[in-house]
Amino acid sequence: MTPPIAPADYVSTRALTARVGDRVLGRYRLVDAMGHLRGTSLWLGHDDTSDQTVTIRLAPLDSPITSDLRAAALRALTVDDVHASRLMDVANDRALDALVIVSEFSKGLTLSDIMVIERGRPLSTEDAVTIAHEVALLLADTHARGVFHGSITPDSVIVTLAGEVRLSGLEVDEVLNSYPPSHDRELADVHAIGAILCAGLTGQWPDPIDELETAGSSFARQSSTLRPSQVATGVSPYLDGLVARALQPPFAPEVADRFTTVAQVEAALAAWSPQRDAVASTARQSQIAAKPARPRRRRRMMSMGIALGVLTAISVCGLALALGVGSEPLVKSKPLPVPSASK
Repeated sequence: MTPPIAPADYVSTRALTARVGDRVLGRYRLVDAMGHLRGTSLWLGHDDTSDQTVTIRLAPLDSPITSDLRAAALRALTVDDVHASRLMDVANDRALDALVIVSEFSKGLTLSDIMVIERGRPLSTEDAVTIAHEVALLLADTHARGVFHGSITPDSVIVTLAGEVRLSGLEVDEVLNSYPPSHDRELADVHAIGAILCAGLTGQWPDPIDELETAGSSFARQSSTLRPSQVATGVSPYLDGLVARALQPPFAPEVADRFTTVAQVEAALAAWSPQRDAVASTARQSQIAAKPARPRRRRRMMSMGIALGVLTAISVCGLALALGVGSEPLVKSKPLPVPSASK
């Protein structure tokens, strides 16, 4: 199953002549080609003005998607959040006759990389929740301002070397994946947060589709997805139900109280704590009232099973290229609210 892209969308009326070493917009040097999609090309680049690594997407000005791509990039450009891969420049390069979209580059591993390295093993519950919650924090904020992602894949989520979580491809990836006007971007993002949490809890991307597909596609939302507890052992019942409420399609009769907004998912993730699970387990066993949960402090992702030795022994950039990573980087951390003892 692939996104509904018309074959003509893959073809530009003119091929770009960009080469390694070329400079675009007077300051960004093309370092290495990273991939092609719908007539656009993605490059690893270097900003010679600020001396930093960037990613550069080039789209021919006469491409049928360039107008939509520019509009999407300009919407994403308004987002200034530590959880988002920051867009730095959106402009036409007249010498190349191309639209240029420049994003910051963060050294790290995508969720797809992590699942490969972990060989299907789940992350710690706290790390799984942290990744999903920080993406939800970002999307709850951007949705309130009319900015969506709509096309999240495991390659859209990055954990940096500093243990920070970032999301790439706001607005732009949806255009590149050519979803129809009927595509529900909000429900797609709701579904994606559930998919991210499920992947952390089980080590597997949940949708019965190729992992390069977007979470939240109409096909994914209409498919029956297994709960994390049906795939892995020791899954928190609270988080198991949370994933089901985010992933299941509207017509699934077995799941009540489905999430319809990212803000609802974010609030549910914020309400979780290890103490909450421990209290719930004790209550089930002893049939006594649960004690109030202690505040949960926000922390960086330092307990993750991906050994830092892997990251220091191997250049992350080289690892990403070896694994075929071709998506722009992502995010930082915000404090979590204190969980309510009454929930």
